[in-house]
Amino acid sequence: MAKTEILHFSIGDEFGMRIMEIAQEQLVYNNDPVKALRVITDSLIGCPVDLAVKILKGELVLPVDMQSQQVICTERQDGIHDKFPRIDPIDFINRQAESIKLHGGYILEGLEELQNMVMKGRGFYTVDYHYEDLFKFIAGNDEVLLEELRDNR
Repeated sequence: MAKTEILHFSIGDEFGMRIMEIAQEQLVYNNDPVKALRVITDSLIGCPVDLAVKILKGELVLPVDMQSQQVICTERQDGIHDKFPRIDPIDFINRQAESIKLHGGYILEGLEELQNMVMKGRGFYTVDYHYEDLFKFIAGNDEVLLEELRDNR
């Protein structure tokens, strides 16, 4: 039988700020709004998604009441909550543009390589595939195949 112990800990005054930062990083850097919202809803049990969206956008902030050790959700007030993160839409758009340029370059390289292969094959290009992988791709169960393709760039 496993022995259990009791652990007591307290949260720091920047706990809510860190949750907001981690969630916004999932959105801005990883372009994953689902994970961004999960950071908030999993960290703040019972937080509804519509409230999590406002927290993610920075409309609401999460200060900590150090005496009660509770995270409080409140509207952002300029001057008081300036340290809390807020998504910068211009920075977000610039990051997206850079990502599109980068991935567009990969796509262009791939298309040029394919064009060269077709020209070398006098208008033909043979593709080898496994039926099982093809069916997984069509069925939407293709994560392993997509990872393999990503690894072979």
